[in-house]
Formats: sequence, structure tokens, C-alpha cells
Amino acid sequence: MTEPTTHAESWRDYRARWIWFLSVWAGGFALLSMLMMILPSLLGDAGVWITVLIGVAWALAFCVVMVRLLWFACPRCRKPFSLLFYLIWWPLSGKCLHCGLPRGE
Repeated sequence: MTEPTTHAESWRDYRARWIWFLSVWAGGFALLSMLMMILPSLLGDAGVWITVLIGVAWALAFCVVMVRLLWFACPRCRKPFSLLFYLIWWPLSGKCLHCGLPRGE
């Protein structure tokens, strides 16, 4: 009886991971693009270095959210949902690559 609740919680976690991934990817890119135009003109060389540091922080944050998304465990088989053989990633797959559980069920 607790299995559907567990699945629902897992799928909420999966959606949250996707939202984090897309937010860090798109938001970080937009922010970094704006800062690359503004900071160097305002602060000179210091602005360039600040932009580089922010870019490195964005790359690290992107890696963290990407790994969290990659390693989302299927609610049924507990293996990575979209990762096969630790090399092949199908992020838009509609089912678990191991047990075939449809996304969202």
C-alpha cells in the first residue's frame, strides 16, 4: 500500500531534479552572458577575473545537478533511470532503461 506513495515521491524528486538542471543550465548561461558584457567594462581586468570565477562556479554547479539527474534511481528497480551501462544516457526516455517502468507511474 505504501508503494504508490513512494513512487509519487520519487517522481516529484525527478521533476525537481529536471527543474534544477534546466534552471542552472539556462539561468547560469544567461547570467554569465550578461556579466561578460557588463563587468569588464565597469571593473576592467578585475571584472574579467570575477566573470571567470563565476563561470567556474556555474560549471561546477552544472556538473552537480547533471550528476544528480543522471543518478536518479528508478522507483521500481533502484537502478539509474536514464543511464545504461554507466556510459549511455537517454534523458528524454519515457521508461526506465532497465526494468521498463514508464516515467510518472
